[in-house]
Amino acid sequence: MSWACTESDNHQELWKRVQNEDIKEAQTLLKDCIDTCSLFKKEFEDHANIARKELPDDGKSWDINPADIFIRLNTFVERCKDLNEFLCVLISFEKLQPGRIVFSGSKGLELTEHLNRVYNQFSQAARDFMENEYDIVDIDADEFDSDFFAFRVKIRQLERTLAAMLIDSYQDNATILGRFDLLDAFKDILQRPLVKDELEKKQTTLLQEYRKELLEVQALFDHEHKNPHLDVNKPPLAGSLQWCKGLIDRVQLIQRNIERHTGEEKTSDLALEIQTLHKSVLTTLQDFMDARCAHWKTEVKANSQSKLDLPLLTRCTDTRKLAVNFDPSIVRTLMEVRYQHLLHLDVPDYAQVIYEQNEKFREFNGKLELVKSMYNEMITTLHVVEYPLIADEVKNIDALLEDGIKTINWNSTDARGFIDKNLKKTKEIYDRVTLMHDNFKNICDMLDKYAMVPQLERKAKPVIAQAQADMLRNISKDSDKGRHLDLDRKQFLFNALLRKTASAMQVDKKSEVWNRYLLYVEEHILKYLAKNVIVSVQHLLDQFDSGKLSRGEIMPLLLIKLELDEKDVAFSAKFETKDTVERDVWANVINWANSFYEIGLIMKRFSDGSNFQKDLINNTTQ
Repeated sequence: MSWACTESDNHQELWKRVQNEDIKEAQTLLKDCIDTCSLFKKEFEDHANIARKELPDDGKSWDINPADIFIRLNTFVERCKDLNEFLCVLISFEKLQPGRIVFSGSKGLELTEHLNRVYNQFSQAARDFMENEYDIVDIDADEFDSDFFAFRVKIRQLERTLAAMLIDSYQDNATILGRFDLLDAFKDILQRPLVKDELEKKQTTLLQEYRKELLEVQALFDHEHKNPHLDVNKPPLAGSLQWCKGLIDRVQLIQRNIERHTGEEKTSDLALEIQTLHKSVLTTLQDFMDARCAHWKTEVKANSQSKLDLPLLTRCTDTRKLAVNFDPSIVRTLMEVRYQHLLHLDVPDYAQVIYEQNEKFREFNGKLELVKSMYNEMITTLHVVEYPLIADEVKNIDALLEDGIKTINWNSTDARGFIDKNLKKTKEIYDRVTLMHDNFKNICDMLDKYAMVPQLERKAKPVIAQAQADMLRNISKDSDKGRHLDLDRKQFLFNALLRKTASAMQVDKKSEVWNRYLLYVEEHILKYLAKNVIVSVQHLLDQFDSGKLSRGEIMPLLLIKLELDEKDVAFSAKFETKDTVERDVWANVINWANSFYEIGLIMKRFSDGSNFQKDLINNTTQ
């Protein structure tokens, strides 16, 4: 009757749920059976009581011992409880499946492998019990008692093994947190009586280690609280509060684990001593945090508001450089309040008022830093001939900045307008100066690249002097790729860049200040032209380096003939020009070197249109 009320046909329905990993549903099924039986017995007892009151024989006809009536029902209930115990064992041991728990410590690998063997033995025992052919809910099946007893014996053996393993791993773990992790990993198994009894013996050890941990925290606080280790990105108060809160969390984490894993030991003398020590340590740490917060609040109240009344900018009297006058104490206050919000601490109203302007201060600081950087870069990088081109504009900026240096502060209502106006004006002038510097740099970069390539090229093998002279002429004067044509094209580009500079500077091209700037540019052009001549001459001389020639690093440059004339024998490097025939080797080389100065004829001055050749010769001979 009881099993039928569960809407199941036989014991296979129970095992089907177990095999589908619906163990909780199987337990519900058993609980429904037990509840139904209990309800039936209660209904019988209620009707018996009614009969005793209403029957004429005072209910003597119902005077029956329930134990005699419900023998089979009580046996069925006990059978259901045994099956529920089996399911509880399944739930506990299923958590030990391979891969779900890994032991740590020096014995971790050995214990993990042993745990896998324990699980395999349990699985085999469970399968053997479940594969019996009789109906497990049939109370007439006497085989159940012996089979279930054998299963219980096997489980006790495995529990003893697990208890020994846990004790071994417990002792192998060096830290109290590691031991808590071990206990948490086996929390279901720890409810098994044999395992629980063994582990309870270690509760005193846990308390002793907790006491040691509390003393370590106390010693660490005493040693470092005057100068705690702070993160580099944390302000002083927030850093010290975070450090102290870390100690509190460390203590409370262990305390929570202690409360979960210690039972009767909570009332021992050691436990009471630890409770007192715990309260003392937490009180010390909390008092430290409260004192730090109180000191900071006093400091903020006394100084922060007055710092906001300082001018926005300051200027160095010696260098005339600008600096943003945002006091570091305000920065600290903003950071402290931010972190106190993250720590869920109370913030005083006067500090909160400042923090509510955080975005405004961030915007003001960012814009003023731009103004400062651009202004300081201009006044420090402008050359003596460049400054007059922009001097009037710099004076205008100085006049605009004067209010921010003297009167306008961080609380001023017109601070935003002042900052935006100066940022716009400073950026405008800075962009013009940057264009001038970029154009000048482009001129220098192009000339420097040109200067590093020698005007002389040679064949891999020696050639006659006439062939080398023709090659030199082609390299310099080729109508398509000649070096002189390349320099002439650069002259055109330089003119365009200087026109852009003059336009950006809004300068009169006939003025004296512009003429001085052109002379400054021409000095640099002359320097790079001279550099090209030096590079070319050095390359030519390298072709006659006796050391390189003897080591075979280079081939001879020229083929020299040995000629016999009427009176003597002489070497000849014949080279014909329109007017003469030159046979002297060094005379030819000197002629080639002199031809390098022809680049001074190609490049013209921007100031008066003259060439650079005379100055180039003087420059390279100095």
